[in-house]
Amino acid sequence: MSILKTEDLTFIYSQGTPYAHTAVDHVNIEFEKGELVGIIGHTGSGKSTLIQQFNGLLKPTSGRVFVDGTDIWADPSKIRDVRFKVGLVFQYPEYQLFEETVYKDISFGPKNMGIEGAELDSRIKEAAAFVGLGEELLEKSPFELSGGQKRRVAIAGVLAMRPEILILDEPTAGLDPKGRERILGQIREYHRKTGGLVLLVSHSMEDVANYATKALVVNESKIFMYDDVDKVFAHTAELKQMGLSAPQISDVFELLAARGLPVPTGVYTVERAKRELLRLLGKGGDGDAR
Repeated sequence: MSILKTEDLTFIYSQGTPYAHTAVDHVNIEFEKGELVGIIGHTGSGKSTLIQQFNGLLKPTSGRVFVDGTDIWADPSKIRDVRFKVGLVFQYPEYQLFEETVYKDISFGPKNMGIEGAELDSRIKEAAAFVGLGEELLEKSPFELSGGQKRRVAIAGVLAMRPEILILDEPTAGLDPKGRERILGQIREYHRKTGGLVLLVSHSMEDVANYATKALVVNESKIFMYDDVDKVFAHTAELKQMGLSAPQISDVFELLAARGLPVPTGVYTVERAKRELLRLLGKGGDGDAR
């Protein structure tokens, strides 16, 4: 059974006014536990509106959202519990830090779940360690930290709730390449260790290509495609028509093929590119690797 499912999910902003806009249009999708899904789409495609319905921050105009087989709006009084199961990290989450110390900021979510004492302390320290924050930082003000550290504090606050589903909206926005790689590596490690469902919204095709197991493409408020990453990136021309950029390495291999070199055009990761070039040069390499 799917852990997260929608049925004819629709959301209309300013419904009933001249400014009405359909941001999510009859979306039917199912996500299985254990997937790391990259969600991609151009600005205004409906990605953020879609994910905010997954944990009840936005109530559908029509249609339903199911978590573990239960309609999350069947009993509106329990919607708060849904948000503990489905953790959502907003874009630039560090702007939402407000406590005196890192420790208190990470504790905010689990404390609202009613967790106290040794269990609370354990969750805080475990989440901090997971995102690479040393215990010496826990008593510091979050506002004394670097941008990347603040981002990790915000993510740790969601991880400390131990959600069944983790959703991250552009978690690497504004970070330098090292900070970006660190955050994405920690997300992949979290996914590997917990085996839960992780949804990663990103404008970066490279990030989706390198870290996701599946890709969901949103276009004009609808689902264009949901499949394994390699199958989605096989539709490079269609993605470009939507205003999405293919991974740069894909463009390089298309140019090489256009110049007559015997290389495949379905290459979208640097590791696969390396293997294909080594094969071409007669130095080995695994042609079946992704």
